[in-house]
Amino acid sequence: MSVLRDEPFPLNPFRFASFSHITNMTNLNQSHLTDCMGQVVGKEDPMDIVTKTGQSSKRLSLYIKGKE
Repeated sequence: MSVLRDEPFPLNPFRFASFSHITNMTNLNQSHLTDCMGQVVGKEDPMDIVTKTGQSSKRLSLYIKGKE
């Protein structure tokens, strides 16, 4: 068994972008996955929560508008 020095994947896998930024992209990196699940149109204030394991965390609710 060996210990990994770096995480095998990013802890924050999302990189949000505006619709105009996505549609204006000219040099797409074919090794990156792109998915559009909707447009964030609002959010609630973050709420403090405690997980099942007793760790403190935050919850953020987003409001998403899908393609009509």
